[in-house]
Amino acid sequence: MIFRIMVLALIGIIMAMFLKTQKPEYSIFLSLCIATLILLCVLGLFSSAKEQISSLSSYFGADNQYYGLLFKMIGITYLSEFCSSICKDAGYHAIGSQIEIFGKITILLAGLPILMTLIETIQEFAV
Repeated sequence: MIFRIMVLALIGIIMAMFLKTQKPEYSIFLSLCIATLILLCVLGLFSSAKEQISSLSSYFGADNQYYGLLFKMIGITYLSEFCSSICKDAGYHAIGSQIEIFGKITILLAGLPILMTLIETIQEFAV
């Protein structure tokens, strides 16, 4: 799987380099399509990883909501990095940076329930 993705990326880059000299707008469109295909492949891997982690959670007895939060945070990370990279490649560095900041703040807010549970656990031990 990784070999196919790397070959796809290299072929896409070579084609985009040839198109950039003649039709720059097609070059950006091609790189966007290749990046989207790679993202879809990564999202396909998430389903198998989620199944494996869910099977592991039965051994540890942990609450499943934390695994959902973990996958939500990973998804936010990948999507914000993906969008930010596309914006920066297209020449819109300011927008790409703002997407990165938005992603970081969203991850912080998504992780607040875990932080609150940790603080409650520390308070129980302190009392």
